[in-house]
Amino acid sequence: MTLPKTMVMAQLVMVVADVFMASGNQLSSSWFFRINNGVASATWPTCFDDLFVAIALGAIYVSYQHAMAIKAENDLTV
Repeated sequence: MTLPKTMVMAQLVMVVADVFMASGNQLSSSWFFRINNGVASATWPTCFDDLFVAIALGAIYVSYQHAMAIKAENDLTV
């Protein structure tokens, strides 16, 4: 039960990190005329994409948690 929760938490950390990466890339591309490519090429649409993935993983986690509660209840009824 901890694996889906860990995945959701990791994705939320990724969303927070993408905000800092996108703002840093925006500053460097506007001040130094640098092109955003390579490993650290997060942009603002990347933040929204990662937020959507976090919401989808959260929905999967809630449904998985609900299914495990139903399974535990079913196991008690024999």
